Amino acid sequence: MPPITILFVLIGSLGDTLPFLALAEGLRVRHPDKYNIVFAAHEEHRPIVTEHGFGEGFSPIEPSIVSAVKDTPEGKALPTAGMLNGLTAAKAFFGKLFVQWHKGIISACLEHHPDLALLATFPAYCGLTALQDVLPRKIPYIVMHTVPAYPTSEFLPATVNLGYTLPLGFLNKFLWTVGETVSRSQVFEPLVDSIRAIEHLPKMTPAQRIAVAASVSSTPTLYIFSQYLVPQPQDWPAAHRVIGSLVPEQDRRTLISHNDLSRPSTAITYEPPEELAEFLESVNEQSLPLVYMGLGSMLGTVVDGAQARTVIEAFIRATRLLSFACAAIINVKGYPLDNPEAGDLPVLKDGERQTILLWDGHVPHSYLFPLCDFIVHHGGAGTTQAAVLYSARRVPRGLETVMEGAAALVVPCATTSDQPFWGSVVQRLAMGPPAINVDKIDGRGIARAIEEGVRGKEGEVWRKNVGKVAVEMWGEDGVGAGCGVVEEMVERLQLGVEA
Repeated sequence: MPPITILFVLIGSLGDTLPFLALAEGLRVRHPDKYNIVFAAHEEHRPIVTEHGFGEGFSPIEPSIVSAVKDTPEGKALPTAGMLNGLTAAKAFFGKLFVQWHKGIISACLEHHPDLALLATFPAYCGLTALQDVLPRKIPYIVMHTVPAYPTSEFLPATVNLGYTLPLGFLNKFLWTVGETVSRSQVFEPLVDSIRAIEHLPKMTPAQRIAVAASVSSTPTLYIFSQYLVPQPQDWPAAHRVIGSLVPEQDRRTLISHNDLSRPSTAITYEPPEELAEFLESVNEQSLPLVYMGLGSMLGTVVDGAQARTVIEAFIRATRLLSFACAAIINVKGYPLDNPEAGDLPVLKDGERQTILLWDGHVPHSYLFPLCDFIVHHGGAGTTQAAVLYSARRVPRGLETVMEGAAALVVPCATTSDQPFWGSVVQRLAMGPPAINVDKIDGRGIARAIEEGVRGKEGEVWRKNVGKVAVEMWGEDGVGAGCGVVEEMVERLQLGVEA
């Protein structure tokens, strides 16, 4: 029997790509010869896809969403558009992109003739869900989301920036329903019609629109975050499942006991660049607590120009304001040196290079976060989970050792994204202080959060909660659950059962 071709279709940041690679690895380990796995993603992700052994047949989908946010007026306006202007901004931004992405998705399908497709959020909106008429045959698919994407009464939509939940469940459901209806009718359906016109297809009929909307509830849909962060809603359809984090093999940890974890192999085998290694060695020799501060792909894209400089200066100032000796790694990768409003990186004072590292490079979360005592990040879904998963460790407290992790301060950069939602999750679970939006950031506020997180009484609660949640999260098997759904669907297809 020829191998089953599975096409992974991704649009997003590097953090959005890694979970799909973890699932692909899981399928390959379970059945080395059963699946022909092909990736369609942004060209900038080809190296990491190749590094994981899936480079053959790679199909590019351009342009990169990160570069589009950074380099286009519509992209620069989107992250801070707010609720009132959000739909107009989204339509302006995604209009041209959806056409270009659609071409890449269809090209990949025509080249590889997949038996099954796994779609990330944006491909699900602009690809196969409403445009199967373009292809010679319909391709069954599974959708994978990094954030909640189906109406529920149990919490708010992840992008409304109103916290985790309203006091009454029906209000949550109302906002979900209104948001879904308006975004579908005002943004996505018109965009799909414009793409269909390019393919010389008529606009979708009212019956087709209803059928597409109705199919969402029955489409196999996996939510790749932990139920210990956002529980599976009781009012979701059976096809929608929260399965847990998808972690690449080299980054996984195992439960040694009910309250202890192994180290990820990355923490043992990864060899950091010399500058980083020497800094960490010095921090260890001085027995200093270590703080990580970084905004991931937001720096230089959403956080650009003068604001980028303001953020880095605030991070540095926070370290200077602490009442105790502390070391800090400040991630400046992406800093817009070519933007005159940003200028050069802020200059450290004499002697500060021993305790502050302005790091312009990549380092795996699974290597760095186990060394950290406090983490400041932008609130991306992947980073939020990584901060919990990797920072947890047993530490001596008096005569015993306890499981703790690094508390986190979330600094949302794109207020119309899911970042504020993850900040509310961290606060709700008492794993860190309330989030601070990037436009409100200042060194004193960050310093207060670090002081509490590392030395304070409330910080002790945060650290213990991080450790507790991490143990629960590592007890999940997101990769195994995801593989199970894929294998079940493949079996149905082989039996000729309607997927």
